[in-house]
Amino acid sequence: YTLSLHDALPICLMGINFWQPGAFDGISTDTPCSVIMRKREGEVSLGVADPTHRALQIRLRLDGRYRVRGLSDTVRAAEEKGGITLVISTENSRGRTHLITLKL
Repeated sequence: YTLSLHDALPICLMGINFWQPGAFDGISTDTPCSVIMRKREGEVSLGVADPTHRALQIRLRLDGRYRVRGLSDTVRAAEEKGGITLVISTENSRGRTHLITLKL
């Protein structure tokens, strides 16, 4: 993975490129993807994309307690004990960003 982190209060912004399935800092994925995450005022905003333009879906798991506030129409979320799983349909999305907003 590649990581870019800007940790300045009150905003924390992190970008991760997963070049293969993997995990970093409580975020795991089953397929290559790009993730940008912003934590601010009790919310987490995520942008997820398939830079390869080949995946049909991306399964992303975040460890921690979250509640869904808003999702792109291409995203399904399952709140689970210990985390949340997001399934992003990327078929024909041509690398576009899929948006997710979660409440901490």
